[in-house]
This record gives sequence, C-alpha cells and structure tokens, in this order.
Amino acid sequence: MKSFVGLAFEWPNHHHDGTPHWHLLLWCKPEDKAEITRIFIDYATKEDKQELMKSGEFEHSARCDVKDIDPEQGSATGYIAKYISKNIDGYAMDDAVSDETDKPIKDMAKNVSAWKSRWNIRQFQFIGGAPVTTYRELRRLANLDKASYMDFLHSQERSQLLTVYRSMVFTHVGPQQPDAAFTKPDLMKRLGDAYQPTVTHSNGSVIKTMRSADEGNWQGYIMGQGGPFVKRAALIVRNAYEELPFSSRYSETIRKVEGILAAGEFIKTRVRTWTIQNKVKKFDELEAEALALDSSAAAPWSSVNNCTDDPEKDQKGQVSDKLSKILTPLGKKPESLDEHALNAFMKGSSLNLDDGRKVKIRSGYVDEEGNVRPPELMEIEKEPEDLRWLDFKGWPEPPNESKTDEYQQPNLSIFPEYEFGDDEWPLI
Repeated sequence: MKSFVGLAFEWPNHHHDGTPHWHLLLWCKPEDKAEITRIFIDYATKEDKQELMKSGEFEHSARCDVKDIDPEQGSATGYIAKYISKNIDGYAMDDAVSDETDKPIKDMAKNVSAWKSRWNIRQFQFIGGAPVTTYRELRRLANLDKASYMDFLHSQERSQLLTVYRSMVFTHVGPQQPDAAFTKPDLMKRLGDAYQPTVTHSNGSVIKTMRSADEGNWQGYIMGQGGPFVKRAALIVRNAYEELPFSSRYSETIRKVEGILAAGEFIKTRVRTWTIQNKVKKFDELEAEALALDSSAAAPWSSVNNCTDDPEKDQKGQVSDKLSKILTPLGKKPESLDEHALNAFMKGSSLNLDDGRKVKIRSGYVDEEGNVRPPELMEIEKEPEDLRWLDFKGWPEPPNESKTDEYQQPNLSIFPEYEFGDDEWPLI
C-alpha cells in the first residue's frame, strides 16, 4: 500500500435537520492529487452506489465533492475562517443568512454549539504535521518558569522592584520617568512583559523550536519541527506519556502527558499532582467566616465553575440574605419588599427601618491593589434632628436705620430735582 504525505484540517458541519457532513482541507503533492481524490470518492460511494447514476452517468458530487482552491476567490485561510466562525459564534458574519433556514448565521451559531455538545462531536482537528499538544506543552514549560519569576516579584517591595527595573533600562537613551510615577502594579506589568525564558539544550534546533513556541510563533514551531509534512517519527520534540495501568473504571491503562522529549532528553512539564479530597470541617468554618466578611460567593466544588445564574439575580439574592438578618428581628422578611423597591435599593436608594435606622448599598469598587471589592450593605448614621425651633420667642427687633449720609451716593445728575404730586406728571 502506497503512503501519501500531506497536511489536512477537518471539521464536521451540520444541516438544518442535524445530519452532519464532513469538510476536509487537504494539502498534498501535485503528483498524488489524482490518486488521493480517487480513494476519497471510492470510500464515499461504496454503499448504495446505484443511487448516484444519473442519465447513465456516475455523479459522485452528492457524496464527495472535490474542488481546487482558486486564489482568485480566496485563500485556504479565508475558507477555514468562515466555517470556524459559523461553528463558534458567527464572528464577522452579521449580514450572512443561512441558505436552509433563512435566519442569520450569527444566531444559528448557538444551535451549532448545542448540536455539537449533545452528540459529543469533535469540531476541529488537524491531520498530519507537528502536533499542537507538543506546542502547548512547550508554552506550559515557559509559563512554569514565568510563574516562579512572578512569585519572586510579588515578594519584593516597590523600592526593590524599582531597582530591578532601573537596572534593566539603564542602557536606554533619552529622558526617563521619575521614580514617583511608578506604582507597584505598573512595575509588575513592565517586568512581567520583559520576561524572557531561559532555554538550554545541546541541540540548537530544539532551542529554536522551544523559543518559537514560547513567543507564540506557530510558523517557527512548525518549521523547527521539520516542516508541515514532517512525519511523527522525525519530530525533534514530542510528547512524553506516563502509563497508569488499571486506572480507569474499567481497569484500563490510561496514558497521561508527563512532559516532552527534546531530541531524546526528557523534560517534565506536569510538575503538580491534583487529587480529590474531602473538605475539612475546620476549613469550612474558616471559609464561611471569610465569606461573611468579604461578601463573596464560595469556591466551586470542582475545578470548573458550572454556575449559569444571572450575576444581577445572584447579587439580589445576596442582598436579600443580608437584609433578612436585619429585618427578621423586626418581624419582617425581604420578600415584603416589592420588585420596584428592591431595584431602587440595588441602585443606591436608602431603606428606612421601623426602629429608626437607615441602610443602603455601597457600590463595588476596585482598590489600589487591583482587587475587586463587591457591594456591601452599610448603615447610615442618622444626624440628630435640629429642635432649636422649639425655643422660638418671636422675631428680633429690626435694627435702627442710620440717619447719617456717610454712605449716601452723590447726585451726579445734570437735571434739577423736582417734587411732583400724584396728579402732576411732567410732559416731555
């Protein structure tokens, strides 16, 4: 059997009735194109081939439609991007309409996600080429070093971070910002962005490949591994797996990624081991006390938070819980507040209690360290009422009018003064 060298990207697509069909974007050698096309057509038309006979001729396009990439109509990247967008969120397809449903493709993307989740269908997959899992492991390796580096920075004072930053930019030419202009979060960001991982290996190609992966240079990673048509046996960096016998519920052997093999040298990337443990009762009590002070939600029981509640609704629930602690001693419940009153209370209006107290919600904010502080319920101190009006004993006597002309304005008019009676008005 002849083997072919190629690179492919495949993804399933669905019709309106849920029936899937397969898309395959394939790169191969020109001399292998005809034989590869024949194999695909034979496989797609092997069953019920007589259905494809039209007017005595065999028409396979209903089962397997093969088209060449036309550069005048677009590139392979554009072709892939369109279908990826249709299968995820409909990005940049606001005006596109489905041919089968006459509905916007952006709205139908939600149906695609539901269809994929319901039938456990893998949407996108590469065939051939360097594996993307190895690319992710190389980036994980660099991130492990950066995590240790950032932990070190977090343990330093602002003055120490400023010294590190000045030593890093002392060769820069031109005016520099004064020390007072730098805050600790600003220094952390600048030093974190300037981090460069240290890659050491005896093989120069391995160093180049690992550095390309850390920089997010997919092309450099592919070429460092041997090019787009590289065979798995010729990879210079590959995954290293750990076999765990009898580890599944059916006593099967499970293979887990443990690290990478770089030109035969093993490098461990999975340095943490996660285990499922029951919560300690003392830890629950401490967490409950911390949540009562912080006014935040508890941590999820699993590694993924599957909560789909409305954040605004959840916030109202937290406010109702806090109000119950105040209203219950007064013989009331938060349910006694209508929706309009609760919405006004959530937007900042105060609430008068029967015992004379007044409460309101303080809006959430971001503190100087960048931590998000949730809204809190606070009591407004009522100012003492001014009762001085009860001692009112009548209005005071008006002050005596001054008879002096000390502050009288001088008469600068050129007309003489006349005194007219009520019926004697001058005629001008």
